[in-house]
Amino acid sequence: MHLSKKETSGLWFAFIGVFFFSLSLPMTKWALESFDPLFTAFFRPIMASVLAIPLLFIRRVPLIPRQYLKSIIYVTVGTALIWPTLIALALQRTT
Repeated sequence: MHLSKKETSGLWFAFIGVFFFSLSLPMTKWALESFDPLFTAFFRPIMASVLAIPLLFIRRVPLIPRQYLKSIIYVTVGTALIWPTLIALALQRTT
């Protein structure tokens, strides 16, 4: 099976994404040794925003169509706020 350059780069990006996501729990557990669980939960999305927003403006990425905004907000609240908070609180109570 021969993959195109685009497919190969897509697989590499997927591998890198899965790799860094797999570090999420161990790094959160490690951060809890020094920081409050709520700080660790909210620091991540804040730092991601600080890095992503200027990049989005520099690259002139178009805004999300208004019809999708409600869904995007729900997903963002769940994945960037609720999930990290619950994970940090759970990992604080484990060994």
